[in-house]
Amino acid sequence: IAHNTTECLAVRMPNYPGGLAEVARLLSVAGVNIDYMYGSSTADATTALGIFGVSDLERALDQLSRN
Repeated sequence: IAHNTTECLAVRMPNYPGGLAEVARLLSVAGVNIDYMYGSSTADATTALGIFGVSDLERALDQLSRN
């Protein structure tokens, strides 16, 4: 079976309306495109987990670690 693997970005983000928008805005400011995103709830109701496929993983990590 043929397959590909890709490194992605896992982000714990606020679980309220607009929480994903905050992360997306930070990535946009850094010039990072979101290619795909999967979301999941966590045991802690105040946070959610986002798995992002992004155009520039290093730039995304740098931007999110500073904010």
